[in-house]
Amino acid sequence: ALKKNGVIVLLTAEPETVYGRVKNGQDRPVLKGRMSVEGISELMEKRRPAYESAASFSVATDGRTPREIAEEIAQKAEWVCGKDNLWNTD
Repeated sequence: ALKKNGVIVLLTAEPETVYGRVKNGQDRPVLKGRMSVEGISELMEKRRPAYESAASFSVATDGRTPREIAEEIAQKAEWVCGKDNLWNTD
């Protein structure tokens, strides 16, 4: 349903990367009791099929700058939608 209205980007990262990003946070209730690389990995595997089926495309974020990630998203979105349709707001 969402794909009909736009592009859905799945940002991916290895469980170790995700853990490094969230380990000091207290605002991740879904990770309560799972705040480990193993817990994150289990949750990611459980959710992967739904996320992948909903996504227009995915972009790996491990070891990349926000600019590199944004450039890949823009390039892939242009490829998926066509340059003329990507920025059409009608």
